[in-house]
Amino acid sequence: GLMCITASATVLSGSGTKDDPYRITTPAELSAFSTAVADGNSFSGKFIVVENNINADNSFKPIGTEATPFKGTFNGNGKTINADIETDNYAGLFAFTNGAVISGVTVTGNFYSVVDYAGAIVAFANDTVIENCSNNASVTADNQYAGGIAAYIASGEIISCTSSSPVSAAEGYMIATRQALSKEEPIQTGRIQTLSKNVTATVRKEPEDVVELAKK
Repeated sequence: GLMCITASATVLSGSGTKDDPYRITTPAELSAFSTAVADGNSFSGKFIVVENNINADNSFKPIGTEATPFKGTFNGNGKTINADIETDNYAGLFAFTNGAVISGVTVTGNFYSVVDYAGAIVAFANDTVIENCSNNASVTADNQYAGGIAAYIASGEIISCTSSSPVSAAEGYMIATRQALSKEEPIQTGRIQTLSKNVTATVRKEPEDVVELAKK
């Protein structure tokens, strides 16, 4: 069935199930999806698939907010999303995720945060799995927390992800940063200087746990 998710009557086809996921096919649908999450639909337990390469338009805002993070399963389906984002904080394809799974998307363009948290796939991730994603976008945070895949991952996993673009911040990391509860410094999952092509890292909630890093 169709789901009307914005006042502008942009609808996503599909029913959100694994077998019949919501389908994103146009820039307008990508923006409508982001608006729906911001308006309080977490998409928890729902599945979204990207059907075409998408060049996000100016109406697109990073998906998820601190109050309403994205909680669903987002399948990039091997497609590329290009976006040019400038925000005060939390620049990324997704701004906030919690309990989400994001896979198979390549991101290009530019993600710029005037202050903190710029990550091409996710700016701030809780309990999130990011798998088989690639960053070819420029990622910058003028202060701290910039990562090619995630700016800050509080818990979750980054599996078989690659990042090949410039990442810059006062504290910048190629793949992700995570602030340990017991320490001031972020746990490193691949220093920016290494330009690791393929990184798998597991980040656990316990601060004493070391991030497992496997370069392939």
